[in-house]
Amino acid sequence: MISIPVYNLEGKETGTQDLPENIFDVKMNTTLLHRVVTVSQKNQRISTAHTKTRGEVRGGGRKPWKQKGTGRARAGSIRSPLWRGGGTTFGPRSERVYSGKVNKKERQAALKMVLSDLVRDNRFVVVESLELPEVKTKVLVTALAKLPVVGSTLLVSADKSEDLVRAGRNVQSLTTEHVGTLSPSSVLRHGTCVVTVDGLKKLIERFGAERQSAVRGRSVVTETA
Repeated sequence: MISIPVYNLEGKETGTQDLPENIFDVKMNTTLLHRVVTVSQKNQRISTAHTKTRGEVRGGGRKPWKQKGTGRARAGSIRSPLWRGGGTTFGPRSERVYSGKVNKKERQAALKMVLSDLVRDNRFVVVESLELPEVKTKVLVTALAKLPVVGSTLLVSADKSEDLVRAGRNVQSLTTEHVGTLSPSSVLRHGTCVVTVDGLKKLIERFGAERQSAVRGRSVVTETA
């Protein structure tokens, strides 16, 4: 077990919290992490570039001139890709799909890696609670200034908190999430992760639930004599 201090919003240590090594002491695999993060970015990508083919450009239904006798090169449409104002051949299309897939075990392992990296660098901070006496940005910024945070901060609560989102949405270097939306990409974008005690328990339960579901999904084959 790994033991780290627990703070209150005054920045004082109030106890310690044990972290399971199978979640918070996982060796980094940069190849796996890179694949998980890039697939996540691809899944968020929306294709907007779009060109029209000769069949989609307006006009061009009539043959510009007769096939023979004019001395000109033959032409069937003024919207030919060879003509100015015509369609585009092999141009970008908005139907292009950039998404990819990674399996659940890979996503789970990647999240464990980035969390373990934070713990090793003392950038994983546990607080008793993130319930503010007043739902104000100034109160939240003052509380965070008393905690050992470095760089941009990711606040993680057990469940979605509208008060926490409202208090922190105007702070440029601060992001609020809950355990259900936590991902390797969101953790990597921040210097410090601040999580509540309840959020940490729910995070550990999340990994346990995923592991149990994976075990239940296995098929057991028994040999008969």
